[in-house]
Amino acid sequence: MSTLKNIHYLNLSEQDKKNLDKSAGMYAANANITFKVLKVDDDELVIEVRQGKNASDKYQNTSGLVDRGKKLFSHFYPDHDIHIRPKPYQRPPADNVTPEWIQKRMNDRKISLKQIEGTTSIDKTNLSAWINGKRPMSQPVKAMFYFMLKSNK
Repeated sequence: MSTLKNIHYLNLSEQDKKNLDKSAGMYAANANITFKVLKVDDDELVIEVRQGKNASDKYQNTSGLVDRGKKLFSHFYPDHDIHIRPKPYQRPPADNVTPEWIQKRMNDRKISLKQIEGTTSIDKTNLSAWINGKRPMSQPVKAMFYFMLKSNK
């Protein structure tokens, strides 16, 4: 299976498609950057370049994604105008949840630990450990607190 979406749109030899897909696969494996062919014609190529969450926690900005996309495709399409539609990674709001964030919102909204326990059925010992920073929060725990305490403006 190809790591480059819509590779079948490209008018390249099978060997060139394999080489291009292999190069795209390196970006996917190392930085979770994916490529999708949106449009191909006689003199123009439009590619979406998207970065998702990755283990190294290092992300490209818009210009970095544009550079990588042009670098990858210009070798195979030197006479085409290559237009890149970058989609940089955006951290989910739940990533910003910290014990301090939780404590502030609980105080602002006058929400008690007992209320959270009643709503979630999670015992107060675990809740207290997360809220006081004694136990690290997993992503699902951060998401739970985020949706429970986010501002409803």
